[in-house]
Amino acid sequence: MNRVILVDFLIGRAAGGHTAEYLGLLRGALAGRPFEVMAPYLEVRPPNGRLDRYCRFTSAMWGAFRRRDVVVFHTPEVRDILVLWVLTALPVARRGRAVMMMRRGADIMFGRYDWRARLIERCVCGLVRRGVTHLVSDSYAASRTWSAISGMPVPVIPLPVRPGLAQARKVRREGPPTVSLIGLFREEKGIDHYEAVLRIARETDPSTRLFCQVAETPLTLAERRVTEAITRAYGGDPGTTIHVGHLSSEEYDRVLLSSDVVVLPYDPALYTSGTSGLLFDALTAGAVVLSTKIMWGMEEFGTSASIVWIPGRSDDDLRAGLREALDRVGARRNGRIGIDPKVGGNFTSGWCDAIDQAQQEL
Repeated sequence: MNRVILVDFLIGRAAGGHTAEYLGLLRGALAGRPFEVMAPYLEVRPPNGRLDRYCRFTSAMWGAFRRRDVVVFHTPEVRDILVLWVLTALPVARRGRAVMMMRRGADIMFGRYDWRARLIERCVCGLVRRGVTHLVSDSYAASRTWSAISGMPVPVIPLPVRPGLAQARKVRREGPPTVSLIGLFREEKGIDHYEAVLRIARETDPSTRLFCQVAETPLTLAERRVTEAITRAYGGDPGTTIHVGHLSSEEYDRVLLSSDVVVLPYDPALYTSGTSGLLFDALTAGAVVLSTKIMWGMEEFGTSASIVWIPGRSDDDLRAGLREALDRVGARRNGRIGIDPKVGGNFTSGWCDAIDQAQQEL
């Protein structure tokens, strides 16, 4: 049987993020069938610089496609798409197959009107037309986008349920509610509204406990300003926990399971059709989510009582949303509404079906 190779050039190169742990969950899903893992940044001698990364990737893909392997990209990067497009211009490199998880449209990578987004779309279409790449997605919105671009159906594979959250909190907690801001510290995540969220949450209920994750090394001026403002205002507050840097897998699960409200002040224009692993995980953990109206979330969970949707990110929107979210926490605690996140699908069969389809074409 042809080899199946899970490719991950991210883990070990960067810390954090939903996709950084996806490989482990995918390995668990495929445990009943043979596969190999290519994760060079976890090796004793990881790639040294960008050139070495390109060279290793190109060499590995050249060998895999000539051997008729199935190569799975659960988090494809621009480099992956460009290199595969160049390699498969040669018929000898069209023997293998790639399965690519497309979480968003190309617009999110560069911008709606950027020529590079159009280049990526053309390269992906070329790979599909050559018969060497199957596209899958974890978002119905992104699936529609790539199906329209490629002219082929794009199956949707649901997000995986983290084992640490599989048994969501069922016991009603007592004591002050906890409002949390978690996730990668980036501007599209709405970090410029973090300070307002903390301030308004405390105004809404002075007993509220706060949790906020910030970057260990802020990369932009905006990130530095927000980090300094939050640290200055809440660093000495006994009711606030400021976590600096990456949360380990265990810490991440523990924070979610102890959170009553998880706030996601995302910029919907930047998120486009993308999924939010954090939103999914927060629901799995049994928290109430306060979020802007991102496309994927509205389509997947638009009517869920576990989510409070806000039309914008003004102080008034955040204030009204936090009041409603905390009211729902109170309703859960006194038994008026239950914890019913209704998340999860067949992650394992989705990936197995996609890989089987690719193997059948070899």
